Parts: sequence; C-alpha cells; structure tokens
Amino acid sequence: MDELKLNPHELVLTLPELQDRIKRQPESYRLEFAAHFKVFVEKLDAFKENPAKKDTTMMDYFKFMAHISGVYQQQLAAFLTTGLLNILQQYYAILHPDVRTTLVSCLKVMRGKDIVAAATVLPVFLKLFRCKDKDLRELLHGSIISDLKGLNAKSKNHPVNKKLQAFIHGLLQDPNEDAAKRALVVMIELYKRKIWNDDKTVNTIWQGVLHANPKIIVAATKFFLVLDYDYKSDSESEDSSDQEDARELLKHHKVSKLKKAQK
Repeated sequence: MDELKLNPHELVLTLPELQDRIKRQPESYRLEFAAHFKVFVEKLDAFKENPAKKDTTMMDYFKFMAHISGVYQQQLAAFLTTGLLNILQQYYAILHPDVRTTLVSCLKVMRGKDIVAAATVLPVFLKLFRCKDKDLRELLHGSIISDLKGLNAKSKNHPVNKKLQAFIHGLLQDPNEDAAKRALVVMIELYKRKIWNDDKTVNTIWQGVLHANPKIIVAATKFFLVLDYDYKSDSESEDSSDQEDARELLKHHKVSKLKKAQK
C-alpha cells in the first residue's frame, strides 16, 4: 500500500459510509482505505499507551476494520487478528467494558468471515470469563456455543474439539472461580446440545465433582444427578449462594430417588 497516498484530511466519507462502498466497490476505494489504515495504526499505538480509556474513535475504527477484513484480507487479516487478540489478552482486566465488548464483537465478525480460526480465538474468549462483567460473559458464552455448533454441524471437528476440550479441562483449575464455573457450564451445555457428547467431555465434567470449589462441585454434580438440569439458568445464577444451590440439588436428588422407588 506504499504507492497509495491520500492525505487523511481529504477523507470526507464517514467510516460506515466508506465501509458500505468498500464492500460494493473495493478497487475504487483503495486510496481511502490506505489512508484510514495509516490513521488506524497510528491511533492503535496511542491507544495501547492508555488502554483503560473509553476511546470511541478507536471503537469505530475496530468495527470498520473488522467489517472490511474480508475485502482487504491480505492487508488486514494477520495484522488485525494479532492486534485484537493481543489487546484482549494483555489488557482485558483494565479495558473499558465498552471497548472490551467491541473487541469481542469484532472478533465474532471476523469469525463469521473465516478470517480468524476458532482454535485461535475461542481459547481467548474462554479466558475472558475472568472479567467481572456479566453482560460480557453472557456474550462470550453464546458466541462459543454458537461457533462450536456451526463447526460440528455436518461432522465432528475433532482437531478443534480436542484442543478446546483440553483447554477447558485446564481452565477448571483457574483460580478465578467465575472463569472455572463458566467454562464448566459451557462444556455441560455442549454435551446437552449433543455437540460434545463423548467420554472425554463426561470425564472432564466428572473432574468438576472432585473440585475444591463448592460452586464447581455443585454445577458438576447437577449434571449427573438432575435429569432436567437447566444449564442456562445455572450459568445466569452466578450470584446465588452455594448453600442455596446445594439445598436445591439435594431436593432434586430426593425427588428423583422417590420416583425411582415408586416405579
């Protein structure tokens, strides 16, 4: 892109307008793209110096670049993928929530365009369960389930499944209990949806029964003892007490035993 020169001050289209035109006529807007890409790289360096700031200009640029990443894939794919993932992994704890959500949404867009591999992005999404941001965790949960459902729709994607199953197995030992529990609930939901319904998945969930954390134990034990286990409500009840969960589990277990005795 070195031969393409355009003064950034000459740019008159808004990013959404340019995005729409680039998708329709990519060759006609290479000059504008090159100029905006230069601005984006400069602003990205400045953003990294203060990643906790809510930078709406950068949020707009992240979204713009993600949406046109499939058009100018040669210029953007590797640079943008590495950049977004590095920011999330290095600064996830201090990023402004809106910026963090924007970055995750951009990676979702790029996954939809097959710009970034699931085996690359989904482990980062799983790590982000550590964030004290319930809305983000729900977004991540839905994205992970949806992605894996698509990857295994026609046939089992064993390479990706194997890698992520091993990753979740390791994440169960994460000192952050929210991350550990969410990872377990993701695996349980994948089993219930028949996406991951193999012995390896069951064995990993069983490891949760032996966990040191009561919340992990309760979530894993529900899977084995409660036939109508609602994984969705369990993933949303992060603030419920362990004692309440344990009492509810015991109640279900007693009812189940009574029904069996009556047969």
